[in-house]
Amino acid sequence: MRVHGKDDDRINLHRPGTGSVTQSGENLWEGRYSPRWPDGTKHVWDVYAETEAECEAKLAALIAEMNAERAAWREAHKTA
Repeated sequence: MRVHGKDDDRINLHRPGTGSVTQSGENLWEGRYSPRWPDGTKHVWDVYAETEAECEAKLAALIAEMNAERAAWREAHKTA
């Protein structure tokens, strides 16, 4: 996961599937996750928190939940 602040002009490079955490304001952190679903569509999910650690924890929980949903979707749409 890549973490950068509001005034950071570096390119956000991170491994696919890990999400990113940015500071959106003085007391606000945003976690963003954009998985591609098996049908090819891309869904964007955001979480917000007052601290970086809290945001990372929320983002990790979101990623785990989305991965479970995507796995269930693949199972339900599996062709024999």
